[in-house]
Amino acid sequence: MHSLLRFEHLTTYVFVKPINLFQYAQRGQVLLVLLLLGLLQTTKAQVVTSDSLRLELSNPIQQESKLLKLVALQVTGLQTTNEPFVVASAGLQVGDSIRIPGPSISNAIKRIYRTGLYSDVKIFETSRTENEISLEIRLKEQPRLDGFELYGVKKSPRREIREKIPLLTGFGITQASKTQAESAIIRYYLEKGFRDTKVETKVEITDTLMNRAKLIFTIDPGRKLQIEKINIIDNESIKERLIKKKMKE
Repeated sequence: MHSLLRFEHLTTYVFVKPINLFQYAQRGQVLLVLLLLGLLQTTKAQVVTSDSLRLELSNPIQQESKLLKLVALQVTGLQTTNEPFVVASAGLQVGDSIRIPGPSISNAIKRIYRTGLYSDVKIFETSRTENEISLEIRLKEQPRLDGFELYGVKKSPRREIREKIPLLTGFGITQASKTQAESAIIRYYLEKGFRDTKVETKVEITDTLMNRAKLIFTIDPGRKLQIEKINIIDNESIKERLIKKKMKE
């Protein structure tokens, strides 16, 4: 019985008999087995099947890149953003010539990720002829903000903090928006005299179908700095008590 070995990224499939190392070892043919395994691991090798069919395997990394005309570009997975925005972000246009393999696809994926609006970006080849290629950009959008909650905060400053956080319901939850919210919270406590404020942010999905989520901010205000003593020196004209009273104001 033969087994099917699939070499990833190759279009060649080879039928070979399973190798029983123990059986060969008993026959004193270990060197032959090692030689066979070594052939399979080389960059370019010939494999002989049990039917004496000789096939040549080649490393796809060594394949020569080819310039192909992009004749179709499809975008799927969109919910709120539009296709022209994605295409412009990718830097790919129908009619362009792109080199395959080459940096065009990986660069397009990086550019789309940099918008911060998508949690998953993939580009697939849907069809190819000798000189033309069609591609699909498959996306998963970041969840949309359904609201946010503040934990670890007393009731009195909670409203003030909420007014400081620059988040709008319905907009995409990006890393940038989370960082801005965390900075606003830290800045609020800094103005109140707190140091070492820590903010932990968690995304909680509220609606899988509509891709909605809420942000939960768990806040540790840190320590509040207090003045233990004020020394006033080189003062001869104003009473110290009056100076301290003015400072409190």
